[in-house]
Amino acid sequence: MKNIILFNINRNFKNKYFSIIYLICLLAIIAISFYLFTFETNLSQNTFQGLYIGIISFWILLLFYVNLCFISNAMILDTSNGILNLELSKKYRHIELLFYKLFANKIITIPTNCFLMFLLYLGLYIINPIDYDFFKSSLLFGLLTFFVLDLVFSSLLILFCSFKNTRIVYFLSSAIFVFYMFSPLLGKIQQIAAPNEYSQTGSLPEYEIQSVIDLEKLSKNQEGIVYNLMKNFSSLNNDYAYTLSAKPESNNSSCRPNGYDCLYQASRVSDLNYYKYMGGYNYIIKSGLMLDSLYFLNNSPSTNTNFTYSLSPNYQKSKVYLFLINTLYQSNNTDHFKDTFYYKPSKANLSGEDQLYDYTNWLIKDSTIANIKSSLNLTISDSDIKNEVKSLNRIVINDFTKSWYDNQQKYVNNKKYVSNGWIKDRDDEIQSQGKEPVLKLVDENQIYQNSILKNGNKLYMAVFFNLIDSYLSYNSTTDSLAWNTYRYEQIYQDITNKSMKYTKYFISNPFYFHQYLFMYLNPNMGYANEQKALYYSPFEELPVRTYGYIKNNNYEPLEYDNDFTNINKPRSLLYQDLEKIYTKEMKLTNRVVNTNFVIIGYLFVCLLFGSIGIVIYKKVNVI
Repeated sequence: MKNIILFNINRNFKNKYFSIIYLICLLAIIAISFYLFTFETNLSQNTFQGLYIGIISFWILLLFYVNLCFISNAMILDTSNGILNLELSKKYRHIELLFYKLFANKIITIPTNCFLMFLLYLGLYIINPIDYDFFKSSLLFGLLTFFVLDLVFSSLLILFCSFKNTRIVYFLSSAIFVFYMFSPLLGKIQQIAAPNEYSQTGSLPEYEIQSVIDLEKLSKNQEGIVYNLMKNFSSLNNDYAYTLSAKPESNNSSCRPNGYDCLYQASRVSDLNYYKYMGGYNYIIKSGLMLDSLYFLNNSPSTNTNFTYSLSPNYQKSKVYLFLINTLYQSNNTDHFKDTFYYKPSKANLSGEDQLYDYTNWLIKDSTIANIKSSLNLTISDSDIKNEVKSLNRIVINDFTKSWYDNQQKYVNNKKYVSNGWIKDRDDEIQSQGKEPVLKLVDENQIYQNSILKNGNKLYMAVFFNLIDSYLSYNSTTDSLAWNTYRYEQIYQDITNKSMKYTKYFISNPFYFHQYLFMYLNPNMGYANEQKALYYSPFEELPVRTYGYIKNNNYEPLEYDNDFTNINKPRSLLYQDLEKIYTKEMKLTNRVVNTNFVIIGYLFVCLLFGSIGIVIYKKVNVI
């Protein structure tokens, strides 16, 4: 037995073509994977997809070629060159010899898969990309599919080789190999044909939904942090208000001769509650200015040339403000601006000194927990508060790596909209010409040097409060409701009802099955990772699941003035009372197809084809 196994291994590796192809595939898989881990944040969608296809293609080539060489040698070549007769003369049986040679094949393919998986996991751990969780739970977890694919190739080749006809073997094996190599295209044909209400092609992934749903779960505890903050957000409609005072020395000019636009023409403003003009608290949240908007407004030429600003004293009495003040990170005042997200996205946003990881660790200290408890008047135990903070930390970090990191412009440039809307509404010339105002705002470094919220503390609260804003505002407008209905309601109903109208696009093409496993093998990868897999996948057109909502029976739409000749609060930027918001509960569907069923189906096919091949080999060619 030992000699037969070693002989079959050695004769293949002594073949220089076999060794060269084997090594090229190994090195290509490792090199492409490490490149992907290292530069993932700098890669376009198409480049990411190309690299992913490269990993899969070289892995398929490796497994198929090794299986083909071992199995064709064992079942065809050994008969024609007399090796089989020599082995039979040593009292071995045909089937016994076949199993030894197939075992030799698995001695190579299984350790090869294990070696590659170990090396890629090690590389992922060392490189530690920003979205480590995605690679670990989706891409690398999905590569476990190659253990199943190895069995598929073996069973098919056993069936083909059982006929002992070289032409048949190479024709069928070539056809299967080509089909699998082009499966990224062949596997998605049926999804391309899906109607528009199903397809997510061209849509940006909704990473935030998972975080919002996780936050909603925390809010179910009415004695907890999240619930109490959500409960008090509606107070900001009145408490977070500005008073504008015209500067005595101001000539009330547009500043256009100076090369930029600024706020002016105060005589046309009937209500100087600046809350209405700057767009609302959600713009302040995205900019991380919850404690620093006065500095921004009073030091930006586009806002301070003609006016000064003061904030309602009621804001400092609100629980939202007290929570922010009582969770201020005590740093050593060292300048870490270049490590912050508001300078540029980098790993330092997480691991730099005083950044997100340091802040999350500081939040769970006993002294910080005591401050949180007193600021929100919580009655639950310190240990319960700490557990909620730990859960909140995970949500914030996950949402930052998924939603924020690759969208810096969306958040850093958000301050422009704070004054953009006001200038655009007040300036007839800009509005009539459809121009964007030229704004001159205080820069990020100046804000950093003079801010109260900074470093990881600022980023944490911006992400956290933005999630609260998203939840309270979810489906709060007619436009949002219509968009959600068009895009997701049909999918939600079809998956929930297990309708074949949607399921057929996932089960009608056998060349799609292993693609499905590659992307979604891990049942616990989470909706955000599924969305990222869908966005970067070269195989997918349709989401494997979606979200829906249970409407709140107590929902009351916010009232607002439709007369836009005056400046009024935009409806979508106000906060309704928590008990009256649109959504009672957000829910995720199950996946359209359970990956366990796909694996069971593959194993059944392997057993069926392999058994048929062995029976043919035994009955037709041996006896």
